[in-house]
Amino acid sequence: MLQQAKNLGIADSYWDIVGNLHQTSEDTLHYFIDVLSHTEKQSTDFDDVFLLSANQPNTLLLPLKFSAYVLCDEQQKVVAQESNGHWLTKWQAPALSAGYYTLTTNIAQGKQHYRLIVALNRPGFVGDHLT
Repeated sequence: MLQQAKNLGIADSYWDIVGNLHQTSEDTLHYFIDVLSHTEKQSTDFDDVFLLSANQPNTLLLPLKFSAYVLCDEQQKVVAQESNGHWLTKWQAPALSAGYYTLTTNIAQGKQHYRLIVALNRPGFVGDHLT
């Protein structure tokens, strides 16, 4: 099971939002193996996940060029948005409080949805991209 999880990019441990390391439970591994084994993309799926540092600006290099974006918090309240007409891949995230956010970008083929996990800094943490 651990090898199957690793092949799907599922970690056997994770850091919580306050910086504590936890081992991933077998139930959680089974759940994500099941979810990631399905190839059809659901409308509620995220195209990628990014981990950001809280309370400071962060720069993200997104995989696809976008011309507009909307950033929403957990309650789907719009935190920031812009439509500049230029095709960009670099996005400057504003300083955000710790929590979960959704970034939706307009791309040539439609929309991309990204999950942003904003966590308090821990020693040696600069920011990371989760795949």
